[in-house]
Amino acid sequence: MFIYTTVNLDLSLLQELSATAGRIKISKSELVSRLIIMFMKKNNMKIRMFQRVIYQERKLESSWHRLHINIKPQVYEYCLDLRKLYKMSVSNIIAYALKNFLFGVEADIKTGRTDNYCLSYVFYLNVNNDVFSFTLFWDLPDKKLGSLFNNESVIIERR
Repeated sequence: MFIYTTVNLDLSLLQELSATAGRIKISKSELVSRLIIMFMKKNNMKIRMFQRVIYQERKLESSWHRLHINIKPQVYEYCLDLRKLYKMSVSNIIAYALKNFLFGVEADIKTGRTDNYCLSYVFYLNVNNDVFSFTLFWDLPDKKLGSLFNNESVIIERR
């Protein structure tokens, strides 16, 4: 199952994305997914709270291109989490990842290091003395899941 969505990218970034996807022989959607995961794992931006969402800088309408992508539900959830944590539009997250992580993703694929693809997504809810806490786990292996929670927690969703 995939989730179909649309992003807006500057034409030069889209051309770079297309050229790289062609060179390494994967779809643009797959490359975008890998960029999102690389952003999740490698960015060093500070989490932003109580601020507005940052969009890409304004340009002439002719500079933009709409890109339709299909991504796994876990990656889509990562996008929504990243949007919430860093207050960036999904298109801006992808543009940032293209500018900062494209060569790293390409190098990983060329050298066979493709372990940066998501394995799981766990959403955890804990209620303690009427205080709710939510924890999101990206890429949590099954063997660590039980040891983290000692079977006292409720997992709402796992994919």
